[in-house]
Amino acid sequence: MRPVALILLTILLAGLSLSAGRTWLAPPDLVQALLDPEGAGRMVWNLRLPRLLVGLIAGAGFGLAGLVFQTLLKNPLASPDVIGVTQGAACGAVAALLLGAPAMLG
Repeated sequence: MRPVALILLTILLAGLSLSAGRTWLAPPDLVQALLDPEGAGRMVWNLRLPRLLVGLIAGAGFGLAGLVFQTLLKNPLASPDVIGVTQGAACGAVAALLLGAPAMLG
């Protein structure tokens, strides 16, 4: 029952995310926009749907990374700061700023 509830909650929140924005789309308008790629559909297909998909993929990636991390350490309470991953990432960010990475990127 729990996976079914989580899938339904994800679908509900995805619909809410597609409706939210500068212009609110009611559920019938959202369905019409998804079926017709002109007008409001262009806004949904070009702006809101990519935002939703990137959020879902990033969240799944973070969840998978946490699963792999905890599986490799064989510790369900493991976190990145236990073995210094957080400090290493901060050190890399500081080094990039000091060596001029933002200037190289434009």
